[in-house]
Amino acid sequence: MFKKNVIGLFILGVCQSAGAFQYTEEISGEYFWADPETSNNPRAAEISVRHYLSPVFYTDKPWAESAFIGRNSSIEVLYYDAEDNGPNTETDSDGVGIVIDYIDAASGWFLTAAYSRGDQDTKNSALFSTTKASVDIDDYTITVGKYIGAATRLSLFYGVKDSDTDRIVDTNFGPLSSDFRYVWFWLEPDPTNITFPRKITEIEEKRKKWGLGLRHFASSSSLDYAVSANVVYQTREQRSSQKSLFAPFVIGTPGSISGNADFVELYPINPIPFAFRSSTKESGIWVYQLSGTVYPCERLGIGLGYSKTDSDSLDSDMASFTAEWFITEAISLSGSYTYTRSEILGVASLAGFPSSSLILDTDSYVLRLTGRF
Repeated sequence: MFKKNVIGLFILGVCQSAGAFQYTEEISGEYFWADPETSNNPRAAEISVRHYLSPVFYTDKPWAESAFIGRNSSIEVLYYDAEDNGPNTETDSDGVGIVIDYIDAASGWFLTAAYSRGDQDTKNSALFSTTKASVDIDDYTITVGKYIGAATRLSLFYGVKDSDTDRIVDTNFGPLSSDFRYVWFWLEPDPTNITFPRKITEIEEKRKKWGLGLRHFASSSSLDYAVSANVVYQTREQRSSQKSLFAPFVIGTPGSISGNADFVELYPINPIPFAFRSSTKESGIWVYQLSGTVYPCERLGIGLGYSKTDSDSLDSDMASFTAEWFITEAISLSGSYTYTRSEILGVASLAGFPSSSLILDTDSYVLRLTGRF
């Protein structure tokens, strides 16, 4: 009985009623962080501004669903900045995006166009190599659909994601050969030459997706809830060209230091280029998404979600918990927790033995603050 009273008082406290409210502007700030098993430290922040072409009105329905129920058209712009630093890897990325959502309220037809542009820079340092990569990403999505009920809509969408990668791998012997002018180190007797390759790779990747989505909101005297479901089919095509610059070194002025090793100085000669091209294509990538939210009152929503990715190279399961609370009519705070288990297929161990898969678990979190006026 005591627990029921506490829960009742809590819901009563966060579900205080309010007067009429309307808004046309929405500003949100979001922060993301994760704790993967790989010892990386991914972080991301995003800010977005959305303008509604007509006022959004609060009713006796959940406030988070007001724009969906009211069929309000909108234009949104956003900016994000992210980083992911691991033991040997540093990744920085940022980008901008725009989403135009037009809804004909009378007929229920709607059209959504989304575009984002991002840049990503990565540096990976290993014992005998350094990898630097720069990626440009363009992402387009078109969605068309119709409200088939007062608060139920069906949608079809198509998207293309293009990425261009320039990657340089320098192989060396650590700080001893960082400048490549000359190198001092121990060699076995009678050496002939040492190779320091540089690999320059250009990668073009195109991902396409087709999907079907359904969203439904229902209201009754005892419970308000919303459910969403999506089925997505994806393909991936990648083309790469690689040029290697092999820089042989010739031996000069060896000096005997011990009976079985020489201390030598190496001088580089002109690099020798070598190039090849390759391409890969992967299809049959399926993504299934299902989520639901219950609303104890207009101010509060609590939800659960599940997503599964199934392909020849990756099986991934994601389970999430979300909550949003309207602190006032104009300000809401939301958060989510997501657990992801990914099984990467066809991975070989470092020792050269075959391995069927690699399983990684990740916990990720999101906090979002939204203001309306």
